[in-house]
Order: sequence, then structure tokens, then C-alpha cells
Amino acid sequence: RVLKLKESHGLLEPYTPVAAGAETFVGSAANHAREWALTKKTVTLVKNDHDMLPLTGENEKIAVLTAYNNEVLSMEYAIGLLQEGGKLAQGTTITVNSLQGKILDDALAYAEGADHVVVISELYSASGLKGNYAQLVDDLIAAVHADGGDVAVLSCSLPYDAARYPDADAIVLCWSAKGMSEDPRIT
Repeated sequence: RVLKLKESHGLLEPYTPVAAGAETFVGSAANHAREWALTKKTVTLVKNDHDMLPLTGENEKIAVLTAYNNEVLSMEYAIGLLQEGGKLAQGTTITVNSLQGKILDDALAYAEGADHVVVISELYSASGLKGNYAQLVDDLIAAVHADGGDVAVLSCSLPYDAARYPDADAIVLCWSAKGMSEDPRIT
């Protein structure tokens, strides 16, 4: 329903499915092109105070804090692709750490010295909206703001928790994102 709504408002680029054939196997250029077209349809920026996003400043340090340990690999892989494609500003440094089982002091240590903090929120039920992880994200946002920093929340999988973080500087929704357990670069 959300994708149909986005499409009806002209928020999706036209997509032409890749024809079946030997060039469409997983990992091929055609397959990656199709993945990218679908990915762009699933990502929605719903809040962007002070034009925090996109993060384009040179020589900036960005701390990405994932909800689960298996998401660290996904983020590192994506960051590597962005670096290889020349999509990151010169001198950008990105660190990725998991908040799974962590407390606020751990999160603050991961965010220390960062120009921007990106937090992955992945809550699967209404009870999660009042749970420990959501409270950790709230506390992290408050602490980063107290130090003059900014925080973007990336709500993924079933992004119904976006309204849970009204103090975040930016909120991005991403449907059906999932961490990887194996590095696809290793053959």
C-alpha cells in the first residue's frame, strides 16, 4: 500500500523489470540494477530538520549504530560500496557498531567525536515502542543533542516506530531491510 501511495504521488522513478536471461543471475550487473531500483522504492525520508541529510560534508566522522549484531556486516558492506562508487565525500570516516545488549554509556562511547550519528531502529511489536532499545535511542538522542550533535534514525524492516523518535533530527523509513550473516564479498 505504501509503495502504491508513493507511486500515485509521483515519488517513485519508473521501473522496467530486467528481462530473464543469463545476465540476471544474483550478483550480476543487471541484478544489482534491479535491486537498486527496488531499494529506491522502499526508502522514504519523513523528517529532515536543518537539512541533516544527505550527509555530504568532507572530512566528517559518522557513527552508525545498528540495532543487532548481524547488521554491522550489512552496514560495512554498504559503506564499502559507497566508497568504491565515489559516493562519500572526501575524508569521510564511518564507524559501525551494534547496540545489541548495550547501555547508554556504550552508545555514547561509540558516538564520541562523531559529527553525525545514525541509529538503526528495528522494532517488531507495539511492546517494543516502550522497551529498553527504544528508551536507549531516546536517551542517546538527548545526550548527542546536549553535546551539540545531530542524530538520524533509520527505521527499518517494519518501520512503524518512526513516530517514536520525535526528537531525532532526521528519520528515514526502509521497508524489509535485513542484516546479512555472511559477507557476500567472500567466495
